[in-house]
Amino acid sequence: MESFSITSTGKKAVPIRRMLLPVMAAILLVMFGSLALGVNMSGRIQAFAYELEEQTLKDIMLAQRNSTNLHYLSKSLQDFVYASVTQRARTAYIYTWGLLTETVFEQHDEAKILTERLIESLQRTWTLRQDYESGRDGVNAGFNAFHRDLLAAAGVAAGLPGSSARILNDFRLPIVQHLDDEAPHRRHLELLGRAARELCTSAHAPLQSQERTAFLEYCANLGELPQSLSAKLDALAASRTAFLAQADAMNEDARNLSHVYAKLETSDRMGLIGQITQFNDRLFRSFSLALFITLATAAAIAITSYLVLRPLGELREEMRRFLDTNKLPKMPAGSYIAEINDVIEWLMHFCKMLHQKRASLNLLATQYDELLNESHKDPLTGLANRRAFEAIVEKTRGVPGNSAVIMIDLDHFKRVNDTRGHLFGDQILKRFGEQIRTCIAQNDVVYRYGGEEFCMVLTGVTARTAYNVAERIRHRMRRISLADASVSEKGEAPQPLSVSIGISSSTKHWAEKDILTLVREADLALYRAKCLGRNLTVRYEEEHAKTVSPFADTMESKHV
Repeated sequence: MESFSITSTGKKAVPIRRMLLPVMAAILLVMFGSLALGVNMSGRIQAFAYELEEQTLKDIMLAQRNSTNLHYLSKSLQDFVYASVTQRARTAYIYTWGLLTETVFEQHDEAKILTERLIESLQRTWTLRQDYESGRDGVNAGFNAFHRDLLAAAGVAAGLPGSSARILNDFRLPIVQHLDDEAPHRRHLELLGRAARELCTSAHAPLQSQERTAFLEYCANLGELPQSLSAKLDALAASRTAFLAQADAMNEDARNLSHVYAKLETSDRMGLIGQITQFNDRLFRSFSLALFITLATAAAIAITSYLVLRPLGELREEMRRFLDTNKLPKMPAGSYIAEINDVIEWLMHFCKMLHQKRASLNLLATQYDELLNESHKDPLTGLANRRAFEAIVEKTRGVPGNSAVIMIDLDHFKRVNDTRGHLFGDQILKRFGEQIRTCIAQNDVVYRYGGEEFCMVLTGVTARTAYNVAERIRHRMRRISLADASVSEKGEAPQPLSVSIGISSSTKHWAEKDILTLVREADLALYRAKCLGRNLTVRYEEEHAKTVSPFADTMESKHV
C-alpha cells in the first residue's frame, strides 16, 4: 500500500511543547500587565463613582421608572385601540388609567397638564369604543339574521323537513371584525340581497302549505333586512371614524407627554455627561496603552498559530473535498510541529484505505444492481417478469385510490404454438412486447404474468382512463400478423393477432383493495371477455365473481 511521508518538505519540525513555551510566556506577561493596569483603573473609577452616586441615584431611578411607564403606556394604548377582544381592551383601559394616575408623572409641573389632558382623552376614547362595539354587534346580529333566514329559506325551498331547516337557524357567523373597513361588508350585503331576491320567487316556493308559509315568512324578513343593515353600516362607519379620530388625538397626547419627559431627562443628564467625559479623557490614555500592548500580543499569537496550524486547515479542506468527491486529497505543506506532521501522515494513510474500500463497495453495488435488473426482466419480450411482479406485491401493502390492474391474454395462442411451432410463438410474443411499449407511458410497467398472459398496474388513473389504455393496446395488437409475425405500419394486419383484456379498478381511497384482489378481479373480467367471444375489453363487475367455471375455481390457487 502506498504510504505518505512529509520528511521531504525541508522544514525543521520541533515538539509542540517547545513551541508553546514562548507563547505562554507572552500571554502571562500580558495578563500580569493588564491586571496591574486594571487594578489602577478600577481604583480611580470607583472613587469617581462614589462622588457621582449620591448625585445621580435619585434621578436615574426616576428616569428608569418614567421610561418603563411610558413604554408600557404606549403598548397599553395600542391594545386599548386595536384589541379585537373587548375584555382585553377593557384591561388595557384600566391599566392605562392606573399608569397615568401614578404620582411619578406629577414630578414635573410641565408634564402634569399633559397627563390630565391624556386622561380626559382616554375617557372619551373609551366611550367612543363602546359606541362602536355596540354598533358592530348590531351589524353582526343583522348579518347573522340575514344568513340564517337565507339558509332557512333555501332549506325549505330545497324540500328539507322542518327539523332540518331549524338546524340552519342555529348558524352563527361573525361578520364585521374590530375596525374592519365597511366596503367589503357592503359588497357582502349586496351579494346576500341579490341571493335573497333570486331565491324568494314563486319558482322556489314549496307547494305544501306549511312549508310555503315558512318560506314566505323567511322571504319577508329577507326583504326588510338589506335596508336595515345598510343603515346600521352607515352608523357603524361614522362611529368607527369618530373612534379612530379620537384615538389619534389620544396617541398624539401620549407622544407629546413622552417628548416632554425626554426633554426633561436630557437636560438632567447633560451635566452628568460632562463630568463623565472629563473623567473618560483621563482614562483614555491609560486604556489606549493597555489596548495597544494586548493587540500586539494577540497579533503575534495569531500569526504564530496561523503558521503552525495552516497545514491542518489545508488538510481539512482536502478532507471535505474527499468526502464529497471521493478524490484522494493532496498532501498539504508540512508544519513546524512534529505532532501535527504525524497526524497529517496518518490521516492521508487512512484516506487512501477508505478510497480503496469505497471503490470496492461501489463496484459490488453496481454488479448487484445489474444482476437484480436482469433477474426481473423477461429475456424474450423485454418486459418485467413474474418475479418482478411478486417483488412489487411483497413491498406493497395497499394500492392508492385511482388505481387499476389490466390483465391481457393472447387469444388462441396455444393453437399458434401447436400449428406453427414454439419458435414462431416466441416471435409473436416478442412483437407483442415491442408493440405494447408504444401504447403506455414511460413510467408504466408491463409484467409477463404467465406464458401468454400479461399484467399492468396503473396508478393515478380513473376507470375510464384505464379502459382507454386497454382499448389502445387491443387495437395496437391487431397490427401483428399471425401469418408471418410481421407488424403492419398502415393499420390492421392480415390474420391479425387478437387479445382479450380484463380490467379491475379501485378509485375510492387508499388500501381499498390490495394488488392480488385487483388481479383476481381483472382475471375474472378477462375470463368474461373470453366467454363473450374474445378480442374484447371487459371491466370487472360484482356479477363476474358469481360466474362458475373451472377457470374461476382455480383462480385463488393460481395467485398464491
